[in-house]
Amino acid sequence: MKPAQVSLWCIVGALAATSASGQQPAAPAASVGALEEVVVTARKREESLQAAPLAVSAFGEASLARQQISTVVDLNLAVPSVLVTRTGGSSTAAQIFIRGIGQDSLGFNSETPIAVYLDDVYMGRVQGTIVDFIDLERVEVLRGPQGTLYGRNSTAGAVKYVMRRPDLQHPRFVGDVTVGSYNRADVRASGSMPFADGKFAIKADVAVSNQDGYVEGVDATGKKTGQDANGVDRKGGRVALRWQASDVLDFELAVDMTRDRSGVQLSTPITCVSGANSQCEPLYGDPYLAGINLSGQKSDSSGASLRIEWGLDWANLKSVTAVRKLEFTDPIDLNAVPGAPLTIMSSNDQNQWSQEFQLTSKGSGPWSWVAGAFYFHEESKPDSTFLGARRNVDDQTADSFAVYGEASYGFANGVTLTAGGRWTQDKKDIDRLIYIPMAAATPSIS
Repeated sequence: MKPAQVSLWCIVGALAATSASGQQPAAPAASVGALEEVVVTARKREESLQAAPLAVSAFGEASLARQQISTVVDLNLAVPSVLVTRTGGSSTAAQIFIRGIGQDSLGFNSETPIAVYLDDVYMGRVQGTIVDFIDLERVEVLRGPQGTLYGRNSTAGAVKYVMRRPDLQHPRFVGDVTVGSYNRADVRASGSMPFADGKFAIKADVAVSNQDGYVEGVDATGKKTGQDANGVDRKGGRVALRWQASDVLDFELAVDMTRDRSGVQLSTPITCVSGANSQCEPLYGDPYLAGINLSGQKSDSSGASLRIEWGLDWANLKSVTAVRKLEFTDPIDLNAVPGAPLTIMSSNDQNQWSQEFQLTSKGSGPWSWVAGAFYFHEESKPDSTFLGARRNVDDQTADSFAVYGEASYGFANGVTLTAGGRWTQDKKDIDRLIYIPMAAATPSIS
């Protein structure tokens, strides 16, 4: 068995907020062993994690740094009843299961019951959900149906990346470097700077992750070829611009991009002996040896969002407008046997547009409520080949519209009664061109 990865994590630079006099503000006293106070927005309003009547796990800035959580995959061993793995065929797709419910299909026409949000923006494909960010304010994992609180109808749960907003008052710079086995070298940095007398602020994040693959390639005789698989080669960045137009009106424009060239992802080929004592073992005697028959993996994802928050006298209104684009090619080897590959080359060109309006109650009375409307439009153009021959070409257009709401009443004895509802309409149009035989120059069936 190969040695476990060992990495060194360190902060390379941080500038804390300073007071008007230029002195560092005194840190509040904290008792040894005290719980970190984490504020969540799982119910679309800020409240303490300990007080939120939901099955939610949240990680604040200190917890994220301490447990080295930088991507959704790192939540795998940190959250009860949650399983997160990188799929065997794609380096950018995360398979998330909450309470045993999830989706293990990468098909373009599959909808995952676990929604992933980046600052209130729904990410429509599981591909592209593994991203590197630094200076996250928190990560929230919500267990159970979320249809009465969120735009997309996630029936099993949701994962929310909540980015730290540009600071309108103080400059802030943080960064870290991680090194480890298999030539791992990760660099992340973030900087936020206010200007125009605190009316504007800009924040930039960048992350670079590199690591050699831990699976070594072999030929048909089991001899190593010098190739490797399951590596990491990912670069990403995000820029956010914030404008506080007034005491009650706030704008934030954010743009992000991720480029991934991590290479082919493989599982261990195995051989099994049938009989009274059936057993299976790695085909080449080592779980880190496999035939590498494919190359050409790539993934490029990007997005832009405009968030507008308006504080009314009686409620808070938020508008989130977003566009995202994803292009990927995933080489999938179903058996990883050199000389006898069973391969699929899957690619997709996906574009999405979404608009959500959220209205949440104000005040500290017994009543609290949230209402919203959500629209999602997606265009997806997947293509695939099997054993090097084209199988089919698809063109999917999807539209989803929903209105939702939830209200809670808190009684004096600490009991809270909550009720919610949702109405959703979904429509999908799929055009498929089928090639029979697969090597045909033109499609046989439309």
